[in-house]
Amino acid sequence: MNLPIIVRNYFKPDKLKEEYFELNGKIEGPYKSYDIEGNLTTFCYYINGKKNGIYYEYILGKIVSISSFINDNLEGKRIGYFFNNSVSSITNYKNNKKHGPYISYYSNGNIKSTCTYTNHRQSGEYIYYYDDGTVKDYYDYTLVENN
Repeated sequence: MNLPIIVRNYFKPDKLKEEYFELNGKIEGPYKSYDIEGNLTTFCYYINGKKNGIYYEYILGKIVSISSFINDNLEGKRIGYFFNNSVSSITNYKNNKKHGPYISYYSNGNIKSTCTYTNHRQSGEYIYYYDDGTVKDYYDYTLVENN
């Protein structure tokens, strides 16, 4: 029976770049990566060498996105965040492709844009708003799809 080994890679001797467990040549369990200043940039889990579960991304110690992976593919919602911790966007994924509703926000929480993706292509209505909530731009992708 093989036991997992701890792998640590460094930018330079005192600056950790990433750490994870390896089993039978594949990443297994928690994975963490860091920037040159030592701030966490990624935290996720691997099963048999593939990302599985919740995937966290950070910049300067602040969370900037939370995603979900199944067998190394984005599945479900990816939520992006501004540095003030408010939601910047919600994107839906299916088999690593944008699929379903997408919504983006201004940092004040008002909706910035909405659209729908089908198999990684915009489909249906796209609406872009001013930060006061009034419509700035409108486009109907069904007209393009039907031509």
